[in-house]
Amino acid sequence: MPIARPPASSSTTINDILPVRYTTAEAVSDILAGQAVAMIPGIGVLQLALCGALQADYALQFMGFALADIAAGNSGTIITGRGSRVEPLLEGGGVLTPDSLLFLSLTPGYVTHTAPQGSGIVNTPIGHAISTTEMLFKTDHRVIFP
Repeated sequence: MPIARPPASSSTTINDILPVRYTTAEAVSDILAGQAVAMIPGIGVLQLALCGALQADYALQFMGFALADIAAGNSGTIITGRGSRVEPLLEGGGVLTPDSLLFLSLTPGYVTHTAPQGSGIVNTPIGHAISTTEMLFKTDHRVIFP
């Protein structure tokens, strides 16, 4: 299967993110730029919710990362493309460790360097850090722990 790449812009540069604007999906709570989000069904509309490693925190519906802040009740733009550069929010704050894997964390909306494990957890490698602030978004598989 070929690797998806963001499309080239009209200039001579390549876009380094593939954002998708969801105009028919509303945020169920305030979402900050760089937070992991899921798309979930709502009553009459799709909803964007913070996403974490637990199945109960919509791990299986993980879509990508918010490009900018999204206020509750509003629609927003999500970075969904494999190979996109993302500035995720790290659980507990601090900086990313370059060349290390990142996973959805147990805290919805955040990423972690440590793979969560245990009952009801969906272990989701989501990419790797390329600097202290950025990662390359790459999801290929999920492992569900019973």
